[in-house]
Amino acid sequence: MNTNTFKAPKTSKIINFTQPKSVVDQVKQSMYKKNRMAMLIGSVIGGFVPVATYVIGHHEVQANPMMWMIVAGGLTYSAKSVFDFAKAALKHPAKALGFVALIAKLVPAATALMKISKASAA
Repeated sequence: MNTNTFKAPKTSKIINFTQPKSVVDQVKQSMYKKNRMAMLIGSVIGGFVPVATYVIGHHEVQANPMMWMIVAGGLTYSAKSVFDFAKAALKHPAKALGFVALIAKLVPAATALMKISKASAA
């Protein structure tokens, strides 16, 4: 075999796995055509717990009050996920904790205000 006919490949991109990607970079990467199925599967899996918690908390708890344990577990799971997301996005754990606390108090308060406004309108 003649060594002159073999060409070494040009330098390939070196992927740095040690540095975490920002949230924006992760979203951009998930939008590539080759990653769309993974994005869809991740959305379904990641959205199951919040949707199930909502349905159980708003429709099933009245029939069986013990379901509050499932709702509490779902809220705890989601709070941890939101904290991890906020910590990556805001790059500061104290801000992430404040964000989770704000969301945890804001959503029930907004729901209560909507119920009050519907009751007063009727």
